[in-house]
Amino acid sequence: MLFFIKMKIFLLLAIFFSNQTFALSNFECDSVDENLSGMVCSLEDGSVKTISTLFQLGKNYEAKINFPSGKTWDVFAKNSSIKIYIDENTSFSGKFKNKKIYGDWKVANFATYTGELDGIGISGDAEINFESGSYFKGELKNNIRLTGTYYWPVKKGMDKADYEICYKYEDNRCLKSKYFFAEGETQEGELDPETGALNGFGKTTFLSGAIYEGSYRQGLRHGYGEYYFSEDHEFLHYKGHWKDGKEHGFGETEWKGDGYESYVGRYVKFHVGEYKNGQLSGQGTYLDKKRDIIYQGGILNGNRHGKGFTLAYIDGSLFSLNGEYKNDIANGFGKLQYGDGSTYEGNFLDGDPHGLGTMTYPISGTIDRGIFSDGDLNGNGQRIILNADGTTYLIIDINFKNGNMHGNGEVTFVDNNTSYGVEYIDGIYQGELQDLLDTPNLDQPKRLALVIGNDNYLNGPLSNAVSDSQGMANQLETSNFDVMHVTDVDYDSFERAIIEFKNKLKLMGPSTTALFYYAGHASEVDGINYLYPINSVINTKYDLNIKAINMNKIMSALEHNIQAVKIIILDACRDNPFITFQRSPSIGLANMNGPSGTIISYSTSPGQVALDGEVGGYGIYTGNLISSMKTPNRTIEDVFKETRKAVQKLTNNKQTPWSSSSLTADFYFVKE
Repeated sequence: MLFFIKMKIFLLLAIFFSNQTFALSNFECDSVDENLSGMVCSLEDGSVKTISTLFQLGKNYEAKINFPSGKTWDVFAKNSSIKIYIDENTSFSGKFKNKKIYGDWKVANFATYTGELDGIGISGDAEINFESGSYFKGELKNNIRLTGTYYWPVKKGMDKADYEICYKYEDNRCLKSKYFFAEGETQEGELDPETGALNGFGKTTFLSGAIYEGSYRQGLRHGYGEYYFSEDHEFLHYKGHWKDGKEHGFGETEWKGDGYESYVGRYVKFHVGEYKNGQLSGQGTYLDKKRDIIYQGGILNGNRHGKGFTLAYIDGSLFSLNGEYKNDIANGFGKLQYGDGSTYEGNFLDGDPHGLGTMTYPISGTIDRGIFSDGDLNGNGQRIILNADGTTYLIIDINFKNGNMHGNGEVTFVDNNTSYGVEYIDGIYQGELQDLLDTPNLDQPKRLALVIGNDNYLNGPLSNAVSDSQGMANQLETSNFDVMHVTDVDYDSFERAIIEFKNKLKLMGPSTTALFYYAGHASEVDGINYLYPINSVINTKYDLNIKAINMNKIMSALEHNIQAVKIIILDACRDNPFITFQRSPSIGLANMNGPSGTIISYSTSPGQVALDGEVGGYGIYTGNLISSMKTPNRTIEDVFKETRKAVQKLTNNKQTPWSSSSLTADFYFVKE
């Protein structure tokens, strides 16, 4: 019925135009394409006119325009006014102005396009008014929106309408835009052309003040992104990976409080019982406000759970606990180190030593073994007193009460295998052997080294790094270093080693000579050197701080804990497969400047790559370095100098080891 009504209107208008007192030209036009870019028009007298715009037909005419597709336009022009019937639902009404046509393109029950008629639609600056009450202002091309602003109708109770600025359109679909919501929220980014949902990089600013900036998939946070919480929220910031709107993969969260202030680690997959309502689960690391690690290990629903390692400051003293956790409390076997250096190794119950365990006091050189309850040794136990060299001096078999020896027991002197009966009351000896029972004086080591070698990489395995680290560890032990040696470490183990190294340095004191040696893959990005655990997979720049070891961590551990000599040795300038996200990644390592009293040695000069080869079963650099370290009375600067000469000679000057120093005193690996 609607079709017949429209046809009647069309016929009446045609009669109206044909009955005017002026003569109308009647054209039959064939368009060369669907864009109306050219037409060949014929009059009834057989004359032919080629045109590129309807204006060229004059101001008074009728025309039928045929398109290659078979569709037709019926055009009526009179005294600078023009009317076009496109189909039963679409028409154009306008005027000739400055040899152009301006007017309204109307689509029944949908929208009115207002602007310049160019080709088969409105082009240029235009406005679209939709039947819903919304409207668009911007740039069109044949009715297709290119750029502009889209306004939604004002909703009841709102002061102003929502609106959209679209930065990029394709086939009338917005691909990149910014939405402004009347409630105060904004959302911008790349859109899916089919659904219109954020898909790709985007940013949302919430009414609360919170902000998310990162990747989206179909409107949900997905991929890498950063979320800034509102000021009144407990959490401050999350950066890392997301999946289907929730934290998933590696990430970092920062929150308020005097305790744990940030979390960095792995958010596991949505397996039943492992991840619940966005809670943290899997393997992770808690950091304090200084970015020092205070917990590393298993996490379930945001709580420490499973095997883990904790550092904490209590009353200014450093404590550590390495063991089993359940619901954020130590339960099961573990090792607790107190602020004075004493340690407990054994079973825990609800955070306290409970069950079979051993308490060691390195300052006094004593060891207590037995059954603990409520945090103290109670019942049958044993106290061992050590010599300065760590051998056993004597053993006391006796009962304990609240951690103190109590009752009758037996003391055995190991060197002569003699035994005596003893009695203690609340830890006080009752007898005449006090001089013999006193603890011998113990000398604490003053040199500490952390040695790491990585061969077994997922990408780019090496062959010499582990053996190089073993040779270095052996040589350092002969130079009176207390050596911590680990090999083929993953990210968690690497972090753990650094923390234990840092913790031990604090206990040994600021006069300790500290040395860090690393053999393995490393690279420089944006002027920062990164060391790679064996499980490193670096896809983006953002992965570096959560999957690689920033050398600044090592520098910080030495700077804040050591006032004596600080030594860093990096045999790590090999070609590596990790930096794939840069078009032209840097080669080798960047030169570093350590704090006063620091000397840093590299296997090759900055920006260069070390060569493969062996010396005495070790790599070229480390092999020559070990050899040079064995020479007595050679300063460390001379050690590195002689190493440099030897490597240059072996490589025909293709590799030059490098060092930088701010030492203020001489240091010798071996001195006679």
